[in-house]
Amino acid sequence: MDDIDIAATVDGLLAAAGFSPTPEERARLIGVYPPHRHNIDALYAIDEVRYEVPGTVFVADPDFTDWSRQ
Repeated sequence: MDDIDIAATVDGLLAAAGFSPTPEERARLIGVYPPHRHNIDALYAIDEVRYEVPGTVFVADPDFTDWSRQ
């Protein structure tokens, strides 16, 4: 990605989210976007885990333990 594409991508993401950063914030976001994008792409690069359940899934199905009978 060249600098123009990165700036356009960041501007598009900010607009879609409804954010209006200051010029300094925008410059910082443009600067940190490429490494974050690379890391996100790396998450999907491992074919063996593509369809696995991530470790951050919370299943809200509590087990009931009847403590009065113990």
